[in-house]
Amino acid sequence: MKLEKTAADFFAGIGLVTMGLIKQGWQVEYALDYSNEKQQMYEENFGVGHYCCKDIKQISCTWKRTIKEILCKN
Repeated sequence: MKLEKTAADFFAGIGLVTMGLIKQGWQVEYALDYSNEKQQMYEENFGVGHYCCKDIKQISCTWKRTIKEILCKN
């Protein structure tokens, strides 16, 4: 099921904010944190493909445009 409201979860960790957003009807299309261990736990619960495992200071312009598109389409 694709939800209408989209969000990005910065400092996502293992996904506690993502879990709350989903329960409130949001679709998290981007998650960011710097820990491989946290990414593994997150992806076990919420699927793969939208978790970026980097320090927020290392995010490229391509990702910044993608994030802006996610946040602006609501």
